[in-house]
Amino acid sequence: NWNDDLGNNGSQYIAPITFTYNKGNFDLGLRTAYINSSLDGVITFDGQKVGTRKGDVSTISDTSLTFAYTLKNLSTPIRFNLDFNLPTGKATLVGSEKNAIMDGSLVQQTRFGEGLNIAPGIGITYPLSKRDVIGAGFSYIFKGKFDPNGDVVNDEITPGDEAVATLQYQHTGQNMLFIGG
Repeated sequence: NWNDDLGNNGSQYIAPITFTYNKGNFDLGLRTAYINSSLDGVITFDGQKVGTRKGDVSTISDTSLTFAYTLKNLSTPIRFNLDFNLPTGKATLVGSEKNAIMDGSLVQQTRFGEGLNIAPGIGITYPLSKRDVIGAGFSYIFKGKFDPNGDVVNDEITPGDEAVATLQYQHTGQNMLFIGG
């Protein structure tokens, strides 16, 4: 929940649904969520209130399906993964539903769905000591097109592919865990 000095307020509730399975070196993951996002806001011009805007969306999000295989017998384990974003969420918003999209600094989900995305990746972890581990990874996301605006005909967008590189350090203490990346 949030509100500001201008009279805007919003809320977003997310109930995650996750399934994971691993056997030996193989991992399978399935993740989705129920999202309820609501905004009650004002429209201002030159500091004066000139109208209101409201928006509500309740939907299941897109579904993430992950397959991974880890080469564990190496001195530095290597993990290969293939992630799919299945378009099960509400990508196309109509009318006032678009007002339920809020800034990512205020809420966790700024989109409720998008197109089919495919992301192959690789990651390695290297133990520095019994309590310290460093990891690095790279993935490339092939992003599919989707229609964000149900009020406009023929406005599908292709968001563009994305390369993601990560570097992470983890320290496990007696009563704490520190992760930085």
